[in-house]
Amino acid sequence: MNKEHYPSESLENKKETLAVAETLNFGRKLEKILNDPDVRALGPMAIRTSINLILSASELFPITAELVNAPTFVTDLVKVAKMAKAGKLVGLEKMDLTPDVTVKRAWFYQLMELPTFGFLPTHTIETLRQFRKGDLPKIKAALIALKQIVMNEKTRSDKNIAKEAADKFKK
Repeated sequence: MNKEHYPSESLENKKETLAVAETLNFGRKLEKILNDPDVRALGPMAIRTSINLILSASELFPITAELVNAPTFVTDLVKVAKMAKAGKLVGLEKMDLTPDVTVKRAWFYQLMELPTFGFLPTHTIETLRQFRKGDLPKIKAALIALKQIVMNEKTRSDKNIAKEAADKFKK
């Protein structure tokens, strides 16, 4: 038997164990991140914010403003349907692009378009209000949750992670 064979074999086992430990650690982090309710809210919020930004940017140009006016009006109709409880039957609550803007405020912005002949970018105002009052605090909460998950996992000692990996590897 070759004595040099044994040290390299244990080194390979250590490398494999560390690789498994890293994979387990990454999987644990990912599972915690995906199960966190604050982080889960980021997906729909990002889609909603993107749509709002597209509508708001389109509303700033006179030619496209008329095209955008109908969708922004429809989003305010969705608010009314949601308020009337009819929206739950059809699932309209998920279609509200500015859920943190009240119905009264949204319709006030729509009415402000009348004296300005549609030149006032009212959906931009709604989008900014939604972002400031609703989305920004949720984004901050999600980032804090992400930081806590990542930092808590970093503070775990490598020895414990390696031990767990070795236990999994034995099974």
